[in-house]
Amino acid sequence: MTSGGLVLDHYPLVASFVDRVPPTVSITAPPEGSIVATASTIVQGSSSDAGGDGVARVEVRVNGGAWQPCLGTTSWTASVALARGANFIEARAWDYGGSPSGIAAVNISFEPSVIIVDPKDSAVIAQATFVVMGTATIATVVRVQVDGGAWQDASGTSVWSRIVGPLADGPHVIRAPDLTVRVPAEGQTIAGTIGLSGTATAGASVLLRIDGGPWANLGLAGADGAWSFSWNATGLADGGHLLEFKAAKDGRESAVAARHVVVQNATAGPTPGVLSSNLVAVFLLSAAAIVVALLLLRRRRRTAAIPPDRSREGRGA
Repeated sequence: MTSGGLVLDHYPLVASFVDRVPPTVSITAPPEGSIVATASTIVQGSSSDAGGDGVARVEVRVNGGAWQPCLGTTSWTASVALARGANFIEARAWDYGGSPSGIAAVNISFEPSVIIVDPKDSAVIAQATFVVMGTATIATVVRVQVDGGAWQDASGTSVWSRIVGPLADGPHVIRAPDLTVRVPAEGQTIAGTIGLSGTATAGASVLLRIDGGPWANLGLAGADGAWSFSWNATGLADGGHLLEFKAAKDGRESAVAARHVVVQNATAGPTPGVLSSNLVAVFLLSAAAIVVALLLLRRRRRTAAIPPDRSREGRGA
């Protein structure tokens, strides 16, 4: 269609925008390798969609479960339930164009605890019979022990109490058993044979399992509750592994304590036994070489000491 020599277009130019830039997401809390004592925790993070049309939503999940929505987008939070031991938390964001971000992830451990709140350690008590009180996380039953005697059920779980006594004058030890792991540390790199250590109820069996396998009994905690065992990691493939510990005594088990470790046996030096064998072999070979060299030298000296046969020289002339 023309008007005054000009061509009029009744179809205006329409430009479409395709968002090809995915959003980004990060987890700011809890930090990698942290250990929590409660059955739920708050996950926090941030996300952005630079060059795109904005962040529409953020989701998290635990241990490969269902994704659950978070509160907020560029700054977000979510409350998640944890399993005993190791937990793997993931987060992802979506923009309004339907593009997902890469997944951000952290490893944390949930280690339930039993704490004696009253009486305090080394407290002096004027009554022979008194109440012991404390707290616990996700416990089904809490038991109290006095001076290594029988375990006695307490009343309550998350907040518990138990009347003990009458006790004679003098020092006494009251325990509400649990387990701690000092070595290895979370995320530690290990190789060869290492020492495992921690604390537990005195006389309790300390058990270990690797990557969700069967439980193995390492031995018993000492009279002071301390335990320490040598453990050989050479049978594990290089890379990340999950070690889980628990203590058991009198039909009661502690909460599971988890540690993520990295095995690097391929870069470890030879074990002491192998090193000693190699040194012996080198020494024997060196000694043999020295003996052979001395024999050859001695033979050469004898040959040089024999005088030439002059009579043959005269006959030849």
